[in-house]
Amino acid sequence: MVNPIYIVSIALGFLGKRDKLALAVVYTALAGLVAISAGWFLHFWGSIAEPVQIFTGGFKPPFAINLQMGVNEALFTLLINLAGLLGAIYLADELLKAGKNMMVVLLVLILGLNVMVMTRDLFNLFVFMEIQNIAIAGLVILDPNRKSITAGFKYIIATGLISGLLLLGTVFAYYFGGTLNIDFLGQVPLVYVKGGYAAIFLILLSIVVELKPFPANGWALDIYEGSHPGIGALISAAPAWVIL
Repeated sequence: MVNPIYIVSIALGFLGKRDKLALAVVYTALAGLVAISAGWFLHFWGSIAEPVQIFTGGFKPPFAINLQMGVNEALFTLLINLAGLLGAIYLADELLKAGKNMMVVLLVLILGLNVMVMTRDLFNLFVFMEIQNIAIAGLVILDPNRKSITAGFKYIIATGLISGLLLLGTVFAYYFGGTLNIDFLGQVPLVYVKGGYAAIFLILLSIVVELKPFPANGWALDIYEGSHPGIGALISAAPAWVIL
């Protein structure tokens, strides 16, 4: 099986000097991500294999960030990468007009969403949530107009507040739980620790608001109305799998 870390390295290894060649590289990279996720999903489907842990920095958690690839991670990354590939195909003309920098932003969005699914570190989740938020704001202005610029600005403000809530929850979770690793935090009874409720409340609040439920979805409606239809579809579909 292909190491899941190649999902990250392929997305980061974007090259291309000409826009048409760059678009071909984007398609190849996204197709590679789909193939890797599909391979892992078929590997885990119908089997009792344990999730695979990918360690970074030469250390094991909680001293380093680790990624995990199991049946759930394989399914969600497959859906995200497939949405990214289909979205890039639909947006071919717009991406060619915007140039290779916008193609890089699209790849950064897919990269951030993949890592958010696989990471087992709470702070790493915050970092890549910020990355995907910035990438989405950049994609919104793919079709620059008054609505898209206003929507992108509102999105940056709203997601900044959401990320701030998650960061505060992460700080409290580390202070009262002693670790940022999600698996280790699951073994810490935060509900029985003084102040642990604050960490749980802030983290859950950021997740709920990020899901954009009614009536707290007014800021998200501007994104769907102001951005290109292909970008709106990609934004409404791909990030939802991460939160789930």
